[in-house]
Amino acid sequence: YKFVAAPVGAGPFKIFSDDPGQQLVMQKNTLYWDAKNVYLDGITWQNTGLDAQTWLTNLTISTIQSVPMFGALTSPAVLSAVKSDPALSMLQGASTNVSILPVNTFKAPFNDIRARQAINYCMDRGAIAKDVMQGFATPAYVLSGPDSQALTGWQQGQSLNPIQYNVAKGTALVKAMGGLSFTVSTNSPSPVLTALQQQWAQCGIKAQINITEEYLSLVQDGNYQAAYTVNVNASLNPAGSTNYLDPNAINNKFGWKDNSIWTLVQQ
Repeated sequence: YKFVAAPVGAGPFKIFSDDPGQQLVMQKNTLYWDAKNVYLDGITWQNTGLDAQTWLTNLTISTIQSVPMFGALTSPAVLSAVKSDPALSMLQGASTNVSILPVNTFKAPFNDIRARQAINYCMDRGAIAKDVMQGFATPAYVLSGPDSQALTGWQQGQSLNPIQYNVAKGTALVKAMGGLSFTVSTNSPSPVLTALQQQWAQCGIKAQINITEEYLSLVQDGNYQAAYTVNVNASLNPAGSTNYLDPNAINNKFGWKDNSIWTLVQQ
């Protein structure tokens, strides 16, 4: 138990006190091999909750001195406020968080390829990244992220995307189908979803947004038409894992299955 409360390590800091889930206080480790070059006497890790506006307030009044903010999960208005405040310093790095919008191809309307094509034709990813996310995101046109080894940048992904933004083509598909409407299930509100709803409406697509705590259950049971969430990796699975490859996995009820790929994985 004592080791769990105050584990022994070889790093520059050691645990002084711990209030699980609330606060962790660490002090400089005088036995650290390079202690003379450790310039902080200690670090306090404080649970500041999940509200980005509260983080900004705490930074402004110096209740906290630093906080990680993830672009896909943080309001772009808050990020812009931090960036424009001369009293604050922002260090920007590549984010591994990816916004994903899987659709259930086992059920209507997305068992019709025209529906899948229509929402893509009517989705202006570049405008969302630039205007809605205020430049704190990059558009993804194929399954990729900033840490992708396969692409040199999002521009290359755009060139590989066979369905470019085209309202006229999207509208024609919707008319040919006699209309297109569906519900997007999600676990939290997002300005991205609101923007998508407006963009799709330009093509005559009616999308409802269902914000529910039952989001994960709906996904795992396959009881949804489209889903939206933020993953920590470039996975198609709204349940957040790669079990979608296994045709027999419980998380494989979200609309993507490829027996050829699963056979290769088995090999």
